[in-house]
Amino acid sequence: MNTLLVNSRGEPWTANGLSSSFGDARAALGLRAKRLHDFRGTYATELCLAGLTNQEIARTMGWTVGQVDTIRRLYVDEAAVMMAIGQRIAARVAVKGSVK
Repeated sequence: MNTLLVNSRGEPWTANGLSSSFGDARAALGLRAKRLHDFRGTYATELCLAGLTNQEIARTMGWTVGQVDTIRRLYVDEAAVMMAIGQRIAARVAVKGSVK
């Protein structure tokens, strides 16, 4: 198995080491109430707003499609998603139109 995250010594993080370092970074930024999972959830909602599908987000986050669907239903404004998709379409049309 390959190690994705390593500490400053190049060794795999221990559960306590990662939590401790995350806590230190969080405190330095003044983010007392945030946990690592809060940041992952925020990133997932940003991916929803960018117009990615639940399947694309699940693959990116290592979650199930059902987990992404729950995040989308609870935290994402569908009108904002539709606006983001419309902007992506408009940008593609503008690029294709300028090539002709």
